[in-house]
Amino acid sequence: MLRAIKYELRPNATQRTLINKTCGCCRWVYNDALAFAKDNRVSNYELIKRLPRLKDTNLWLCEVPSQALQQSLMDLGRAFKNKFEGRTEWPVFHRKRGDESFRIPVACNIDYTRFRISIPKLGSVKFYRDKKDEDVTGFVEEVNGIVAERPVMVYFKESVRSHLPKDCREKYESK
Repeated sequence: MLRAIKYELRPNATQRTLINKTCGCCRWVYNDALAFAKDNRVSNYELIKRLPRLKDTNLWLCEVPSQALQQSLMDLGRAFKNKFEGRTEWPVFHRKRGDESFRIPVACNIDYTRFRISIPKLGSVKFYRDKKDEDVTGFVEEVNGIVAERPVMVYFKESVRSHLPKDCREKYESK
């Protein structure tokens, strides 16, 4: 049985700054690509190919995880696809607000004994485990990405775990 679990991350001041920078860089890359795509009809692949050139001219983009920047361009590609299939209107520019987020679709190392997750370029970040998740046993089958949200200081990480509820544990272990 699979279950999605969200953990609240507890970053230190340096990590919090990098998370905020990543949100801003993802927003900037998305808006720059949208402005470029309005002038030129390009594919999502061509937008992603532009990213290394953008990093050469804007060195501050190199400070954040590249997977997050690529994911924001893939989100723009999905928005264009939805527009051309008649599901939505033309994509709009993202603006700075309190509920920004980014995703990193890569596997990471999770240490459940020390309550830490290792995230690319952020390093090892503490996370808070809720009491209701203490009855969950099993192993991490897949980390489908990290979603960092930025209202005040609340950050979440999504993972998928294979688990057994506490009452089923004895039955499973006895077999």
